[in-house]
Amino acid sequence: MIFTIVYLLVLVMLLSMVIYKQVKNIESTKAFNERTMLILWLVLGMVGLITGGL
Repeated sequence: MIFTIVYLLVLVMLLSMVIYKQVKNIESTKAFNERTMLILWLVLGMVGLITGGL
């Protein structure tokens, strides 16, 4: 149960960072930016749901 809460908290933080940068039109020049982290986090969540880890 605690893993689900932590997962959702990090997901909300990543979503808010991506939305904030979209609104402010800040384009990240790093190769591993917040959008990539968000996609990887969602994939990790799907794997967790399939395996029952979440």
